[in-house]
Amino acid sequence: MQPLELKEKVKENIRRNKLIDPGALVIVSVSGGPDSLCLLHLLSQLREELHFAIHVFHLDHLTRDGESTQDARYVKSVAENWNLPVTMIEADIAEISKRERRSFQSVAREIRRNHLLQLADSLGASRIATGHQADDQVETFLFRLLRGSGPKGLGGMNYREGKLIKPLLNVWRREIENYCQAAGLSPRMDWTNREMKYERNRIRNQLIPYLEREFSPALRDIVFRTAEILRDEEEVMDSLAEELFQNLAVVREESVQFYVKELARQPRALVRRILRRGIQRVKGELLDVDFLPLEEVAQALEADESFHILMEGGLEVYREYDRIVATKRSVSGESDLRERELPLEGELDIPEAGLVLKTREMDYNRESPIPQGNTVWMDLDKIVPPLKVRGWRGGDRFIPLGMKKIKKLQDFFVDSKVPRRARKRVPIVEDFHKIVWVAGLRMDQRVRIDGDTKRVLEIELRRVG
Repeated sequence: MQPLELKEKVKENIRRNKLIDPGALVIVSVSGGPDSLCLLHLLSQLREELHFAIHVFHLDHLTRDGESTQDARYVKSVAENWNLPVTMIEADIAEISKRERRSFQSVAREIRRNHLLQLADSLGASRIATGHQADDQVETFLFRLLRGSGPKGLGGMNYREGKLIKPLLNVWRREIENYCQAAGLSPRMDWTNREMKYERNRIRNQLIPYLEREFSPALRDIVFRTAEILRDEEEVMDSLAEELFQNLAVVREESVQFYVKELARQPRALVRRILRRGIQRVKGELLDVDFLPLEEVAQALEADESFHILMEGGLEVYREYDRIVATKRSVSGESDLRERELPLEGELDIPEAGLVLKTREMDYNRESPIPQGNTVWMDLDKIVPPLKVRGWRGGDRFIPLGMKKIKKLQDFFVDSKVPRRARKRVPIVEDFHKIVWVAGLRMDQRVRIDGDTKRVLEIELRRVG
């Protein structure tokens, strides 16, 4: 395809899909590779005709033994030579992905997207253009098919999603390469695109050529068309799912909840879509959310079974009595409360839980009523200092007041109907040998007051803020 033909094709994409309004500021994400460089060149050719402005963005991943920094210098020089403003950002993606135990690609995508959205807000840009093209769409379809995605995921990318636009979405890689050559462009090449350790690269360089050779030379066109059909049909289902989500979802600050009975009345296909909306509300995106875990939830709902599913991207979905909860989980899975020493006289702040523990020693007066609820009295002689306060740990056991046998704290929480997320913020008070109080819930039988008690330790739990 000649440069003029591709220019007209992209202009028609912009017009037909209403990608850029006159007077708009468009941030163009440029890596320096063929796709993004071709996009930047085309948009720079069209900006006067279509009356919009351009701002270039580049994220240096600080990888490939310094080659990524050379890419950054190249993008900056191109922007300056074409008289375009540019914003350059650096992020050590490898270090962040290692620290957060996530894939390099997922972290890079999230950081790039966040910086682009922040830049758009600061500049007042109404559009963010990326260089995704038709081959990317085909690869995305196959990648998600192999991971078990449903119709929504298989529909792939849209020309426009909020501020994000993809003017090259129906342009093939060979067209882009021909354009770059004809226009005299010299894009940077990323050798990691040829590394077979990445699944997408194996799909691009091995699976697609094999399927074209052995089954259908028109594979790319067929897959691209199938994705378009799926997207069109999903729009109809999405509108219905959105209406149901608004009626059924209970949106909290850190979670989205649904009542089991109300959600169970819906057809399974709509249950999956409603759950996806809940996940999107919690996560802010639907990346790394596959069909199979949503189907697992839908099946458990039909069977009236409990479940707890950990999803990629730091998300968990579980049933908690009469509700289904979608929420973020901590990376480590540990309690939210750090360990602290509790004085026998004084106060201890627990700011991460918004709680205060107040203690005092006193003589035991048998005529005084024993407190209830968030204040307890313990036999001081049955406590082995030092006292500590910490969060719940796997394997914790104690003897609940009024019982004779040791009980797992996990089972006690379940029997007491303590929500799963709330368990991580319950202070556990222990002495040198044992748990003495599951704060606000139950004291340990072994520190109870009896006929021999002379001195007591009073502990009061107060909520602050």
